Parts: sequence; structure tokens; C-alpha cells
Amino acid sequence: MPRKPIPPTFQQWFDDLAEAAGRVALDKLGEMLDGVSLADLLRPAGPGPARVSGPTPSASPLAAAAAVLGVTPTAPRAVVDAAYRVQAAATHPDRGTDAKDKANRTREFRRVTLARDTLYHERGWK
Repeated sequence: MPRKPIPPTFQQWFDDLAEAAGRVALDKLGEMLDGVSLADLLRPAGPGPARVSGPTPSASPLAAAAAVLGVTPTAPRAVVDAAYRVQAAATHPDRGTDAKDKANRTREFRRVTLARDTLYHERGWK
């Protein structure tokens, strides 16, 4: 089956994905994110003022996702996978000590997973 071209913006990509996956997937995604916005997912966890790390908002989803994982946008798959494993292990919610720590870790873990999934999608990796 031929692949559809990647839309130019993340919102268009998300809308196309939601339409293709149907209402069940969209409802499940809504439950999973539980009211968390994309800005919350991209915000680093921890104390201090909320700042979005990485490139400016006008940067491509690929560059933003690469910055979250700490790799270059052209990094090979093995490097992306290794960076994801390190970040996922460090931010996994099960390692939290109390409810607030688990909530911060959950947000950060989702942010890291979204970054990895974005890199995979943008590059056509499975």
C-alpha cells in the first residue's frame, strides 16, 4: 500500500491520523492523555518555571522531537532507540516515589514517547 505524504504540520498529521483511526482510537487517546495538552507534553518535568525546551515553536516536528531525545534530527535509528531507552528508563512513572513525582514522571514519559513516535513517523520507520 503506498504511503500518504506527511502533512506539513503536526496538527494536520494528527487530524489525518484521528480520522483514519476512527472515533475509538481518538477516545482511547483522549483517555490516555486525560486532558494533557501538547504544550504540557513538551514541557520539561520538574520544579521551576514552565519552559519549552528545544527549538523555537516554528521549528519542524522532527527537530523538536530530536531535541526532546537529545539527538540530532538526522540521527540514525539505533541512536534514536538508544536515546529513547535511556530517557524512558529515567522518566518511567513506576520509579516515582509519591503521587506528585509519578505525575511529573508520567508527563515526561509521555513527552519522550511522543518524541520517539514523531521521529519514527517523520522518517517512515516502523
